[in-house]
Amino acid sequence: MGIVTSGLVRHYRGAKAKGGTAPGDNGDAGTRGTWDDLTGTVDGTLSGYDYTSSSGWVGAGTVADPYALITNGDADYVDAGDISLAETKNFTYEAWVATTNTGSSKYIFAEAQMAGTTGALSHIRIDITTGYAKFGMYDDANSTGDGVLTNAAALHDGAWHHIVATCESSAGEMSLYVDGSLIQHDSHCSAGAFTITNSNISGRRRGAASTTGFLGSIAAVRVYSRPLTLAEVEQNFAAGVNGDVEVAAWPGMTVTRLLRG
Repeated sequence: MGIVTSGLVRHYRGAKAKGGTAPGDNGDAGTRGTWDDLTGTVDGTLSGYDYTSSSGWVGAGTVADPYALITNGDADYVDAGDISLAETKNFTYEAWVATTNTGSSKYIFAEAQMAGTTGALSHIRIDITTGYAKFGMYDDANSTGDGVLTNAAALHDGAWHHIVATCESSAGEMSLYVDGSLIQHDSHCSAGAFTITNSNISGRRRGAASTTGFLGSIAAVRVYSRPLTLAEVEQNFAAGVNGDVEVAAWPGMTVTRLLRG
């Protein structure tokens, strides 16, 4: 069984980064700076990469060594435009990552206000801090503070891990899942405006120091316009880091079948 496709609005895979059909290629100057969105919405634009084995496209296409984008924890990031789901407070952010780093605030995925906004930046992020996965939200305009969920087991073992963060406004719950299991949930996702004006995924959030960039490899990033259920999170985890997917067609969009790889 492949991954869940209902509500899937962004899908980035290292294995299909080049034109949606091939792995990212450090040697191809014409395509290496783009991470194709497999839903056809917005392709990611790479910034700050050296296109080497420590800052660029890596992998052999196996379960142990999948095709991925490795970031150096400094200025590397991928700009995927404005997703705007944070303002609905109904979303899922998901990633397959591997790291051995134990530093603090290493963002995997983030949405935030534009840099230069006065006051603390409203933001949503999933990150790995001192080896532990975190899902945090801060609403500057409404002064609702920082809701942060953290897993109890460290993930800086170099193995591939599946991290999922969901927000459901009707229940007012934010939830963090790691490797197919619910880790924590909290009431910090109630309905109401959330003042985010721009978005950035894979790496650091806008307005944050460049040192908050993720240090490790990212094989896949997915964004859904709704909170996945536990069963759906388990389904995506079971599909694996190289899981296949059949993307349903949106109006004006052709159906694409992506095979395991």
